[in-house]
Amino acid sequence: MKNKELFRVMDAFVEKHPFLANDLCADRGIALMNKDSKIAAHILRVFTRHQIPVLSVHDSFIIDYSMARRLKLAMQAAAIGTLGHQVAITNNYQGLDEVEAASPGLVDDYVEMRHCPRCPAYEVRQRLFNERLAYLGSGGGGT
Repeated sequence: MKNKELFRVMDAFVEKHPFLANDLCADRGIALMNKDSKIAAHILRVFTRHQIPVLSVHDSFIIDYSMARRLKLAMQAAAIGTLGHQVAITNNYQGLDEVEAASPGLVDDYVEMRHCPRCPAYEVRQRLFNERLAYLGSGGGGT
């Protein structure tokens, strides 16, 4: 894109979103990434303190499905502590704890659905992983 085209696009953007005019090309990304990292660090600290495994992936988290509500509450607390207000949290799925609270009669169906048969490729990866653990546990290597 040439400068002339870029300026047309940016002018159209500002026309549609005038409240963002002063933020364009103002290096706001670094400040936003810093806030995002503070939110993630808060969540990781909360679960680490309770010895609950959690994995951050960009602005999302992977946690045991029985702790979804706990994660969402921690995310809200982290946002409020970092930003001073609540933010919208994507609810891509319900966790077991949320199903138990909202629809106790569906818990068995939910658990059954989560424990579907594994595909052959998964079983191969799981076997290789277990063999590696056994090898490392028997003093057969590792760093």
